[in-house]
Amino acid sequence: MRSDFLAIAGDLTFERKKILELARKLEKDVCGKNKTINTDLFFDTQERFDELFRSLERLGALTKTLVHEMNYERMVDCTEFLQETLTWIPQKASELLKSVDIEWKKSEFKIEREILNQFKPVFFEMLEVFLEYCIESEKERFARKKKAQASLQIDLVPTEDGYRLTVLCDGNGVIPPFADIHGAKLAQTHIRASFEGKPGRFSAWVFSIPESLVSFRVVPVQIDGKRFCIPAWLLVNKGVVHEKTSRPRASQIYQLTESLERSLIPSDPPSGHWLIEIKTGIQSAVFLVDEIYEIDEVFMRPLSPPLDAQKRFLGVVLTEKNPNELSFVLNPAYLVYGSIQNNEGIQNNPVSKLENPRTTKVSGDIKHVF
Repeated sequence: MRSDFLAIAGDLTFERKKILELARKLEKDVCGKNKTINTDLFFDTQERFDELFRSLERLGALTKTLVHEMNYERMVDCTEFLQETLTWIPQKASELLKSVDIEWKKSEFKIEREILNQFKPVFFEMLEVFLEYCIESEKERFARKKKAQASLQIDLVPTEDGYRLTVLCDGNGVIPPFADIHGAKLAQTHIRASFEGKPGRFSAWVFSIPESLVSFRVVPVQIDGKRFCIPAWLLVNKGVVHEKTSRPRASQIYQLTESLERSLIPSDPPSGHWLIEIKTGIQSAVFLVDEIYEIDEVFMRPLSPPLDAQKRFLGVVLTEKNPNELSFVLNPAYLVYGSIQNNEGIQNNPVSKLENPRTTKVSGDIKHVF
C-alpha cells in the first residue's frame, strides 16, 4: 500500500510539472497577444493565470507533504544504529586484542530503512578490518609513544544531500586491505567513502550517505544528445574543457555513448565539452559529457528488473527544467565499476582485478585542468 501511494505521489508530481509548463506557454501566447488589443481582457486573463499558478504551487506543496509523510514511514532513527556500533566496537576490539576509547556525538537523524539495511553489513565488515589493520598493537603504540588504549571518534553530521559519517582513530594512517572489494559493495548501496590518513598519526573512513532514494537532488547532463541525471551527492567534481587544456595527469577519461557503453579517450578531451568526476564506493572515474545543467530536486520511480537487466539506471524522473520528457537516473556503480550484474559478482571479484583506488583519485588533477 505504501509503495502505491508513493507511485501516486510521483504521478501527481509529473502531471503538475506538465500542466505548469503548458500554462506558462499559454500565458505567453494569450496575454502577449491580447495586451495591445484589450487592456481589461489582458489584466483579467493575467489574473486568472496567476490564480492557476498559485493553485499549481499549492498542489506541488501538498504532493511534497504526501511524499514527506510516506517517506517518514520509510525512515528509521540513526540512534539505534549508532548504539549498535558503540556496543559492537569494544567487543570486536577485544577479540582482536585491541583496546579502544570511543568518543561520539549524539545524532538524532533519520535515514531511509532500505539504505541503512544495505549499508550496515558492509560498514561492519569495513570497521572490523579497520580495527585490525589501522590500530597498532600495544607494542607498536608504545614504540610510537602513544597511549596503549587507542582513541576512536564517531561523528554523524547532516549534509545537503544526506549525512557524513566519520570513523577516525589515532592509528597508523595506512589504508586497510580489501578496500577495493568493500568499495565495490558500497557502490551498490549508492554510498561513497574516502580513506584519510597520515602515517603514524591517524586513520579515518568518511562515508557520504544519502537520506533517501525516493526524493533527492540530481545533476542533469547531456550524453550523446540525450539527457540523463546523476545523483548530486556522487558528483564530486566538474569543469568545462578549454582550448589550451592539457590532459589530466595520471587519469583516465571515459566517453559514454547513448547506450552508456564507455570507452577511453586516447587524446586530449575536445574543447567546449564538460568533464565530470563521479565517485561511488571508494573509486572515482572521469567522464566526458556534452553539457551539464543546474541541480534539480526530483521524485524518482524505480525501474523493474526486466526493463534494465544490466542495472544501468536507478530509475526515471521528470525534472523541472525538462518537464515534457522522462530522464533516466544513471547508476554510478555501473559507470565507475563497469557492467556489474549483481552483488554476488562484486563480492567474488578478486582485488587484483579491480582498479587501484589510489591511482583513480583524480580530483586534484581535474582542478588543475579546468
